[in-house]
Amino acid sequence: MIELENLKSDINSFFNVSIDKGTKTNDEVYARLIYYKLYRIINPRITLTELGKTVNKDHTTVLYSLRKFDTAYLYDKKFKSFYDCFMLHHPEYLKEVYLKEVYVSITESLSSIIDFACNLEIDQRVMFINQLKDLKESFIINNNLENERVL
Repeated sequence: MIELENLKSDINSFFNVSIDKGTKTNDEVYARLIYYKLYRIINPRITLTELGKTVNKDHTTVLYSLRKFDTAYLYDKKFKSFYDCFMLHHPEYLKEVYLKEVYVSITESLSSIIDFACNLEIDQRVMFINQLKDLKESFIINNNLENERVL
């Protein structure tokens, strides 16, 4: 399981922002949006109020952001690039999203991954594919270990 405390620091350092501040630059807004979405996927039991408190925001701000995520991802090229780039450099979160996100169908997930990979430069695409292979291998190993523990 991913340590949720690391999510904020990973996002802050990757985007070179501080999501705790109340500023509203595009980079900070995008970073907070990614933070809310990933935190909520990793820990679906957290309330909006609790999630907002982690970055000094109220529950209505979090709710608005979460509702905005899908539209932003589809129509805002800069936000899509921010999110995809973050996920490419943090495969541990990519794994969590695809293991826990129950709202996205497999077809949509595969389509999104294919679109993302096709838009990468060849060297980035090779790196992305290798990271996916590594994730698959670690997933198989972890599942085999868990199945052995159950037996």
